[in-house]
Amino acid sequence: MPTFMRAALVILGLLSVGTPAAQAAPTLYWSVSGTFDDGTNFSGIFATNVYGFLQPPLAITTEDGIILGAVYPQPGAPSASIDNATKSIVVFNRPGYNGFFELDFLYDLTVYPASGVNPIVIGALSYECNGYQFAIPNDPASCTRIERYVVSGLATVAEPAALPLIAGALIGLALFSRRQRALAPAGRRA
Repeated sequence: MPTFMRAALVILGLLSVGTPAAQAAPTLYWSVSGTFDDGTNFSGIFATNVYGFLQPPLAITTEDGIILGAVYPQPGAPSASIDNATKSIVVFNRPGYNGFFELDFLYDLTVYPASGVNPIVIGALSYECNGYQFAIPNDPASCTRIERYVVSGLATVAEPAALPLIAGALIGLALFSRRQRALAPAGRRA
């Protein structure tokens, strides 16, 4: 067995130790998409950690419809937040609390779901508001102006156990490439 192959297997084995799928990942990267009741869509990415906080990357984009499209979070807006009681509700604010986008998920966002999918709770609990927000979580009546509700959507996340495999494959490719360059005749090197 070539040296680079042995090295790649050793590195892969070391990366795989202590990362079973059932173990909570320190950071989960969620890809989210869905549709509003006005027929427009939203999509984006956000990350959560095991402590119940959002962290970069954070970028959810909504399309123009009954409410003008936006990218959340917006510069100058209060922080995006995750509800610490359930860890399943994410709120993205606009500057001055003049509008927000709330997504309510079926499962805790800090724990990897067995299926890799976390459905959005549709209807009254997931919506975008183009108005002032009262401090009433999970209450669409807190929106003082136009709102549009999510009628379908879900978030998917990469399986934590796959990350060491991907890293191992990349390391293996780098070692293979390095070995090939070292073995190439002097005249063929780029």
